[in-house]
Amino acid sequence: MRCGEIGALKNSDIYDGMIHVKRTITRGTAGYEIGSDTKTTHGQRNIPINAEIKEILEHQKHINTMMSGSKATPTS
Repeated sequence: MRCGEIGALKNSDIYDGMIHVKRTITRGTAGYEIGSDTKTTHGQRNIPINAEIKEILEHQKHINTMMSGSKATPTS
């Protein structure tokens, strides 16, 4: 994944054993913002996750919750 795609990733984008890339961070006139989609239609894709990646993602969710409560990572 590209850095901007990772930065725009939401919990709701991870399901069915895949990371569904749907948006990216873009630079506009007011600075950086999360776009409503990827820069091109080819950027929208599904990336399968293995057991190791799944464990890393679950661990990160746990850390986010411990640090900032359940609102630490967006779910929608």
